[in-house]
Amino acid sequence: MRHAQRLDYVLECIGLTGNMLEFSRGPSPHQKIAQLTVETKSHRDTDHASHSLSRVICLGVCKDDKGDQLLSREYHLSEIEIAKDPTHPAHILPPPMPATAQILDIGCGAGQSLLAAYPGRVTFGIDIDLQALEIGRAITEEVKFTCGRAENLPFRDAFFDAVISRVALPYTNMSVSLREIRRVIKQNGTLWMTVHSFAVPWRVVKRTGLKGKIYFLYILVNSLLFNLFGRQFPFLHRYESFQTGSGITRVLRRTGFTGILVERGAHFVVKARAE
Repeated sequence: MRHAQRLDYVLECIGLTGNMLEFSRGPSPHQKIAQLTVETKSHRDTDHASHSLSRVICLGVCKDDKGDQLLSREYHLSEIEIAKDPTHPAHILPPPMPATAQILDIGCGAGQSLLAAYPGRVTFGIDIDLQALEIGRAITEEVKFTCGRAENLPFRDAFFDAVISRVALPYTNMSVSLREIRRVIKQNGTLWMTVHSFAVPWRVVKRTGLKGKIYFLYILVNSLLFNLFGRQFPFLHRYESFQTGSGITRVLRRTGFTGILVERGAHFVVKARAE
């Protein structure tokens, strides 16, 4: 997928739409800067919209040797702002947890969800994005950041009371990731995550070229395999899928979760309890 299409995914996740104005080479061969005009999808928040409408931001998209996407400082700082702004249409936070609960955020970025939902306490975050983790470490000492993947969590069994993940697991091998989550979460522990509906990749593919449409076909097939059989396969060393309520419920039950609750609204939220 081209860099411009990757940026469309970023904007979808933070509740913005964008029009590509300029796409030029950045300071190094491994970095490109795209200049975008962005505006909020919802005008419910007049104050935030006044800052967002028709503004130009720069998002740096870097790729390491494995093609992992590293998002820019501007993106992660905007995510922190959204996490702290309950009036923003893209704002969503995990539920309150007891003060003694050990909490892990998978795909934590710079720790925005942890800082906004559980301030003043020690929490844990894991992400593959080194730049995001560096930003988070510069902002807070409350979050214990680790670089790693959801499919191979570097934590001992039954260590966490709760695991949260906001729009990160759809970019992993979810069946493996959920098994790892079940391994590190305590019995009766809480799982809270937001995932992708079909509408997320569909909105993006309508604005893409041939390569984007080919990638969408991969997402479609991979998602059907996941939702029907709990299986997935990678494409160019990466995973992506969308979820259905019945599909994610089946996979969670097979993985050892119960009390599964699916909420479909502005966000696709899934809650479950470890058996």
